[in-house]
Amino acid sequence: MAREDAPPFGSVAIRHQHDNGGDRSSDRTRDTADEQAERCVSDNRAEARRRYSNPPGEASDQVGRLRQLLQLVAANTPDMGAEAPKQLQRRLRAHQVSELVALYDTGSNVSELAKRYGCHRDTVSKLLDRAGASCRQRGVPPDRVQNAIRAYVDGASLATIGAELSVDPMTVARMLRANGVQIRPRPGWPRGA
Repeated sequence: MAREDAPPFGSVAIRHQHDNGGDRSSDRTRDTADEQAERCVSDNRAEARRRYSNPPGEASDQVGRLRQLLQLVAANTPDMGAEAPKQLQRRLRAHQVSELVALYDTGSNVSELAKRYGCHRDTVSKLLDRAGASCRQRGVPPDRVQNAIRAYVDGASLATIGAELSVDPMTVARMLRANGVQIRPRPGWPRGA
């Protein structure tokens, strides 16, 4: 049973000394150190919540954006258990193969034929080999080398000659160097480059 003159639980009665040297019990009470610490922790929690909480609406916006990103990732991620789709195998019919060989014999190159028939260059080469077509040398045909040299000396560019011969301009440059022709510097480039 609590006494009526006893201080409340957790508080300490403070005795004041008066000028006259007597002490008297004060009705005032002071919080204990534990209560002060608890209030400080509580205040700090409230401050931390206020400081680090998301403003209204911002958290839901971030969650919505995160959901959208996860859906995009899920939609664009291949199923690891599923087989990868196989490459479409294009089979040419007999009349297409004979047409391909005829075009090659008239001067079309392997890359042009591959593009025209929708298959790989290696496939065209194998079809030509199976058909017994004589494979041409890569690069500038030997019978056209002198014409290419003459055109370059007369001022034609490597790109122009390459387009006429259906080869890369660097192939033309290599062929010209191999035949002792000095390559002109490119416009705007320093000499010797």
